[in-house]
Amino acid sequence: MQEVSLFFQEMMYLCAPCSCGTNVRIQFGRYEREMRQGRESIYMRSAGFRMKRFYVGHDRSSMRVGTDGVLLGAWCPPVVRQCSCMGESEGRLCTHEDRVGGCRPLRVLDVGTGCGLIALMLAQRIEEKLSEMAVSYEGADGQQCGWKVDGIDIDEESVRQAAENFVRSPWSEHLRACQGDVRTWEMEVGGDNGVYNLVVSNPPFYNDALACPNERRARARQAGLSLGFEELTAAAARLLVRDGMFGVIVPASEEERMVRAALASGLYVSKRCVVYTKQGGAAHRVMMAFEKESRGVQEMQMVLSEPGKVRSEAYQQLTEAFYL
Repeated sequence: MQEVSLFFQEMMYLCAPCSCGTNVRIQFGRYEREMRQGRESIYMRSAGFRMKRFYVGHDRSSMRVGTDGVLLGAWCPPVVRQCSCMGESEGRLCTHEDRVGGCRPLRVLDVGTGCGLIALMLAQRIEEKLSEMAVSYEGADGQQCGWKVDGIDIDEESVRQAAENFVRSPWSEHLRACQGDVRTWEMEVGGDNGVYNLVVSNPPFYNDALACPNERRARARQAGLSLGFEELTAAAARLLVRDGMFGVIVPASEEERMVRAALASGLYVSKRCVVYTKQGGAAHRVMMAFEKESRGVQEMQMVLSEPGKVRSEAYQQLTEAFYL
């Protein structure tokens, strides 16, 4: 139980600079006390989804585990590169933008994190990529550069559950769950515009849906009541480093609107993947990666299912590191 207690202390420390709010930290303390008293353990929730390397509880989240999140988390480029400012012979971890003063940590932001699924998937992919590259975590001044994945959400209960999922994951020291609004998030991270290498979001897009009686679900699912594409892309453009990337998944019918919003914010499509539920069917989803410079578009397609198979070979290969 001491180990669990230390986990919660660490999460409270990680959230300290954010707008998580007193209530969230009080709730963390309550969970810890309940575990001490032998009540329900946050580690034993059944209303969730298990991946190969982590478990995602989502019974209290406004956005549960779904195919869209899994697709984006597995497809979106993790933007891990070697730092050129340290010399070509030494692979270092930092923002891959040349800056005076040495390395800065690699930082990722998951907007509307919900239960934290995409943040967890990106944390796993970053760790695996760094291991493959044999990248050092130590900067020129001997300090640990490290890497961080921030998950933010406007829904307090979702933030609590994402924090629980982060705490029990193998990457708890790199993950941070905070309650906040991306429209003002630059203030939360110190007013320093351009701090993230990757901003990713499975955004609310049901702008034409009927009003939902559940306010939390409405905020998460209806763009008209929460965060519009224009505001999302404008925030991403503000928060990205010069050669950072914004990754998103939207219904095929909403692609044009998302592209227009991104262009208005100075973001250009660099990668595009059209997703089909089955061969010969209509396009279902579109995943896109945007950058601040126009470099041409890398096009791809993916079919999710094949006759006689639950998942197509392409979908299976994309998600192999995650699905059991």
